[in-house]
Amino acid sequence: ILHSGNLSPQLSAGLIDGMPAAVAIFRLDDLDDPLSLRYIYANATTRDITGTDPDLLIGKRFADMGLTEAVVARARVYAEVARGGAPVVLPEFYRQADVLAKAGWYAVRLVPLPDRCVGFVALNITERRAAEERVAEQEHFLDAILENLPDMVFVKDAQELRFVRFNRAGEQLLGYPCSVLLGKNDHDFFPKAQADFFTRNDRDVLQAGV
Repeated sequence: ILHSGNLSPQLSAGLIDGMPAAVAIFRLDDLDDPLSLRYIYANATTRDITGTDPDLLIGKRFADMGLTEAVVARARVYAEVARGGAPVVLPEFYRQADVLAKAGWYAVRLVPLPDRCVGFVALNITERRAAEERVAEQEHFLDAILENLPDMVFVKDAQELRFVRFNRAGEQLLGYPCSVLLGKNDHDFFPKAQADFFTRNDRDVLQAGV
């Protein structure tokens, strides 16, 4: 499984072992028993997520992991992929730190492999999650400012000039809630001549970029 093209198995394993992602391979020994899945390979990075030395994982079965509902549910998903199912993207999860494992968020993907095997790839996405949280905080901050401005503020999409954002002052001025305003354009609320005037001005601004 680790041999690829003209690369030797040792070189292939060396390349995978040095990857920043945790990579493991399980073999389904009994097609009818998901708990018969056992480790046949684990790279060095799996230590970060399992908290166990990779050499100690080889040969370990799902049945040896403590038969909790979560373990059994995981085994069923892994076994389905090992039987030749489609790749599966698992929900992102947070790993608490312990003696060997590192705390962090992980994204996990399962891929079918030959000989009733399933590949497990887990990438540490802690930095990405932190960046997303910072962006969310900034958006929340800007939302709070926009909603509390005394002046009407709205945003339109450039394609059809439909409203995609309206602040509270705009709702009060026009007399409509956001639920009514969003997705509509000026022609839905104003006389044609006035709506044409607003639309023409919007198009001029978009074209000139000023």
